[in-house]
Amino acid sequence: MRMRWWMWVGLGIVMCGVILLLAQWHEVIFLNLSEKTEIVKHWVDSLGVWGPLAYLLGYILRPLVLFPSTPYAILGGILFGSVGGTTYVLIGTMCSSVCEFLLVRYFLGEKTKKFLKDKTRIINQVVVKHGFITVFLVRLIPNVAF
Repeated sequence: MRMRWWMWVGLGIVMCGVILLLAQWHEVIFLNLSEKTEIVKHWVDSLGVWGPLAYLLGYILRPLVLFPSTPYAILGGILFGSVGGTTYVLIGTMCSSVCEFLLVRYFLGEKTKKFLKDKTRIINQVVVKHGFITVFLVRLIPNVAF
């Protein structure tokens, strides 16, 4: 019983530390955010027709560097407006998914099969038994959702 109590106290201390750290970094990250977005917007505008293509290329390469999609989608709205940003985000998401699929299918397929072996059977059993919980937990992981 005492072990659980100390575990919760330790977890609470760690969470308070994380919250304080984020509060400190909040000022650094969001300081002069409008100026930073204007600089990026000016750069994309200076690319002309290549601006949306550069954005789409970045969106396609985004999962390879494990960058979350939400900030990049918001950036699309800031750069291209609501209609254009939504269009480019949808196109980028689809192209990114296709590229990830082709990468795994043709370049990493055999390595993945060797690595997983019988693990796929076990995963399938867990998904069949606990489908809702599995989908819920997978949706919490940022890059797996797409």
